[in-house]
Amino acid sequence: LQRAESIYLGANDYTRITDLYDKLIKRMPTQTDLVGRQIRLFLGMNRFFDAEALMDSLIEVVPYSMDLQSMKTDLVKVMHGEMAAVDYLTDVVADYPDAWELKLKLSQLLIDAGESNTARGLLKELLDVRPELSNAVSMLAWTYLDVDDMNQARDILESYLPAFPEDFFLHRLLGSILHDIAVVKADSIHYALAL
Repeated sequence: LQRAESIYLGANDYTRITDLYDKLIKRMPTQTDLVGRQIRLFLGMNRFFDAEALMDSLIEVVPYSMDLQSMKTDLVKVMHGEMAAVDYLTDVVADYPDAWELKLKLSQLLIDAGESNTARGLLKELLDVRPELSNAVSMLAWTYLDVDDMNQARDILESYLPAFPEDFFLHRLLGSILHDIAVVKADSIHYALAL
């Protein structure tokens, strides 16, 4: 496939390469690597509506594929903006409430869109069910950092850190927060804790 793709791309024969992808995707609609290649090709050719039609047709066949739903969200974001992607993924999460990966993605979209309070509620709900998700913990802390509530971010991290003794990122994040609190308060105790 990669060899055929490079030959067709080298010859600027986009018709043959899209035909090749069409055939392969019809046989293997859940192969997200193939779908991703076809979508990128459509986007590179400014064929946005073809990309959207492809995603819609695949989701119609396999609506429970979280990978395809995630790809569709990314496409909606590219084509229609961040809030359209939030709206789309909110509907999907309502249909598949156990899809924690999509809830995590929705939380990140909400944070990026400046909707930290909404993201916070979703992350707390997610952590009640999946407390082992360290990235959900860091995202929850960031929802407080977004609104300059360093103390609450610190409290969140301190409450979850015992479950993640080896997680470098969470420990580094807590150290940075403690350092920032020390700077604001001119407090040597927080400097020592950060260290």
